[in-house]
Parts: sequence; structure tokens; C-alpha cells
Amino acid sequence: MKKRFKGVLTWGLCIVQTLIILGGSAGCAARTDGAARQEQPASNETRQEQLPASQVQSETQAQNTEKTAPNAGGQISLDDAKTAALTDAGVMASDVRYTKEKLDYEDGIAVYELEFYAGNAEYEYEINAETGAVYSKDIDVHQVKTEHGHYGGSEQNDIGAEQAKSIALAQAGFAEAEVTLLQCEFDVDDGQTVYEVEFIKDGRQYEYKISALDGSILSYEMD
Repeated sequence: MKKRFKGVLTWGLCIVQTLIILGGSAGCAARTDGAARQEQPASNETRQEQLPASQVQSETQAQNTEKTAPNAGGQISLDDAKTAALTDAGVMASDVRYTKEKLDYEDGIAVYELEFYAGNAEYEYEINAETGAVYSKDIDVHQVKTEHGHYGGSEQNDIGAEQAKSIALAQAGFAEAEVTLLQCEFDVDDGQTVYEVEFIKDGRQYEYKISALDGSILSYEMD
């Protein structure tokens, strides 16, 4: 009888231990599942925090694209550029023969490059494609020798450096006090005596070639 009771007691203890073990496993599983559920919102919060950052990056890229995209429709036409050049040169369109018409970029600025002849002068212009302003120009006057062997007329005395500077400044529309680094040098160009006048105004350099015989402007350039 005692042995039977002892066996039943032992069997009962085994059942209790088994239930305790099973209960502990279930509790661990419940706690693990609860922890996972608690961590999941944090993961969702992380994704929610990353989403605005992605949107900000996309918006930044879009803004950069807008800044670097060309200003479509903001440029003047080729005809407008021609009009600006001819107006500055003081010549009529009917007297002009074009040798170059091209849209190009100069130091990142869109410009129309125009080259043309009018009379005995050769013109080279760069017109700002956005504003229509003269970006740079170069004008060469090709003079013909006379029967006296001189260019541009009869024999005359040398006009002198001061007169050459005055002619260049008057053509540019500046007083001598308004310019800097004013220089004037006597030279012989293709057998012709000339004065080369250079000066700077508002950061732009002006170069002139003045005939030493009669004071005519043989060429000038603004850059």
C-alpha cells in the first residue's frame, strides 16, 4: 500500500513539474512575443523617420535640377542679336554680309557670335543671349593705299599720342579721368603708322588702333 501511494505521489510530482515547465515555456513565449510587439512600433517609427528624409532628398534633387536646367524661352532670338550688333556698329542690315552666326557659351554665358562685313570694315560681335547686351566686339577697318603710298588719304603730319588718346576716349564716351591704366604706344602695322591705345573702364578693357596720319580709328575692341 505504501509503495502504491509512493508511486502515485511520484507520478503526481512528475505531472506538476511538467506543468510548471510547460507554463514557464508558455510565459517565455508570451513575453518574447510581447517584446517583439513592443519593438515593432519602434521599427515603424524608424521607417516613418526615414520617409521624410527621403522626401527631403528628392525635393533637394528637384531644386538642384531646376537651378541647373537651361532657361528655356528666356533667350533672345538670332534676329534680335543681329539688331543689337548692327545698332551698336551703326550700319544698315542691307549693307551687311554675314560670315558667322552661332549660339555659343563664353565663360558659362550664352552668347551669339556674329561676324560680318560692311563696307571696308570687318565686325566681330558677341551678344549676350539673355539680355541682348554687347558682351564683346572687335572692329577692323581695312583701308586702301592711295597714290601717295599712305593709307586713308593724303600725306599728313603725325597726330601725336595725346590726340590719339583723345580720339579713342571720345569714341568710347569716357573722360580721361574716368578710366584707368591708360596707355598709348606708337607702332607700325602692315606698313602703316598707328597709335595703339588701351585703357580699362568698369572692369572692361578697351583697345584701339588709331591712324597716326589722319586720326581715323582703324580698329577697336572691348572685352
